[in-house]
Amino acid sequence: MAFKITYPGINDLVAFTYNNSNGITPGRCALTILPQNADNIKIAARTFSIENLQANVDIVMRYAMVDRGSYQYNAAGEVVSLVVLDRRWAWENQNITGAYNLRKGSGLIYDDESDEVGDDDIINNTRVSLRSLLSVLLDRMGYLEGPRENWSSFYIDDQADDILYELYPTVFWDYANPAIELQTLCDYINFQIVYDPSFDFVVLEPKGRETYSKNNEKQILSHDAITSRG
Repeated sequence: MAFKITYPGINDLVAFTYNNSNGITPGRCALTILPQNADNIKIAARTFSIENLQANVDIVMRYAMVDRGSYQYNAAGEVVSLVVLDRRWAWENQNITGAYNLRKGSGLIYDDESDEVGDDDIINNTRVSLRSLLSVLLDRMGYLEGPRENWSSFYIDDQADDILYELYPTVFWDYANPAIELQTLCDYINFQIVYDPSFDFVVLEPKGRETYSKNNEKQILSHDAITSRG
């Protein structure tokens, strides 16, 4: 098969394996290449793509990053294999601070305008629904709510919104990693995080619904490749 690879400094693709799974762990494209000088490979967030020139097997990862620690070298000190990560590599490098839904005792929650105010109620001004907490985390990760075509956007399954507005989990984030906290809250409600690297698009949906995940989860492609330079 003939493939064209696009990423600054990477040429002469021999073979590749691609894996994109649900969750916060970055998708990986492991490349075997003809020997190249490591200094020519750009270590920066760029669009990475592999295009099959003979069939529809395209891979696109927005804001991808070469994992420099993955380099394998030949005896001459040239790079012969490496791994490219999708944008989830950047999720590891962020933090968030905040405290929400803090209870004094019994776990009751109220708005400031509610008549049900007592000694055991939630601490004033910390009441935030689970739906809003998810949005806060995704915003901190660099995503705005909107359609996939907007790029760097997110969607929360609207068929599950009612329950998300009725839950108020207590969270205390002290320079916490927002991606890890997002995974924790999704586990709490049995949701999955689906990532589309082509548009840098994040979807939160109930496990088993597979509205988006059926086209993304555990997508594994392995190919030997004879390529043109990209």
